[in-house]
Amino acid sequence: MDTNMCVVLSGLQKTLLPHLSRVVIDFVERSATAIRMRARSRVRRGRCPHCGTTSGRVHGRYLRRLADAAWGGSTVVIELVVRRFKCVANACPAVTFAEQVEDLTRPDRLPPEQTNNLHDIQAACPHLTATAEHVRAFAKMLTNLTGHQHLPEWINNIRTDDLPHLQQFADGLRHDYDAVLVGLSSPWSSGQVEGQNTRAKLVKRIGYGRANFDLLRKRILLPS
Repeated sequence: MDTNMCVVLSGLQKTLLPHLSRVVIDFVERSATAIRMRARSRVRRGRCPHCGTTSGRVHGRYLRRLADAAWGGSTVVIELVVRRFKCVANACPAVTFAEQVEDLTRPDRLPPEQTNNLHDIQAACPHLTATAEHVRAFAKMLTNLTGHQHLPEWINNIRTDDLPHLQQFADGLRHDYDAVLVGLSSPWSSGQVEGQNTRAKLVKRIGYGRANFDLLRKRILLPS
């Protein structure tokens, strides 16, 4: 990859993907329906989650595919290159371990030091502990598409806790409950429709003042 492209990707990452500050984006590829990004960790060594020993001996690599928020109606897929390290501690029961990337790691897979820090923070603030539990429950429901089974119970649990901001969020869900329930239960979404709307607006703006309706129709209907 040339220097100019690296600078462009770095700028886009800081502006649009601040939650991916722990990784390096190697390339971005866009198709008609999706945006695919290949990323890797910035750090050179990994810490064993069992014994805490750091290691730079790479045993192998594999891809994790993560879904991210859509851009202009297009599905975003992040292909994270994950390294598997060899643990160099002789007494450790783990021969190899997969690296954990901060901000992209589930709380139950954090290294021991970060797990302890998380527990200390939550112990100092019971409201934060309750908020984290509710957010994780909602994320699990969103990932597994179990809204029909769990959304009513989740909203009721929010209303019983003293969490004003989450209660406002739950009240907003109730205003459009049927649509939210379908979104949390069905694998289908309006992403393709929104993507086509965005594409039509872009084509229209490119030809603004220089193209009539017939040309606009052909540019939209004919494949590029």
